[in-house]
Amino acid sequence: MAQQAAEKALKAAFALDGDEPPRTHDLVALAAWLTGAAAIQARVDDLRHLTDAHASSRYPAPFEPPLDRAEVHELIASASSIVEDVRQSLERRGFDTGALDPA
Repeated sequence: MAQQAAEKALKAAFALDGDEPPRTHDLVALAAWLTGAAAIQARVDDLRHLTDAHASSRYPAPFEPPLDRAEVHELIASASSIVEDVRQSLERRGFDTGALDPA
């Protein structure tokens, strides 16, 4: 779910530009295709970790141990930070992101 939050935020940036988001779950690729998102693109390690965790949790290999609590918290923190980076990127470009605030 953490990966999906980051993915949806990245794809929202495409949509707000009037572009069709690429059909991929690869966060590194999504970030690379965004314009004006250097800070997000620089977070390759976080983007790759989220992408890999998504794939391994969705399609677990036999005998692969599940993610432990610390890893899950790390993934949530990374995804939250990436979502915030996307929000800030959109605000710098003049988009009102107030509707994204939790109620």
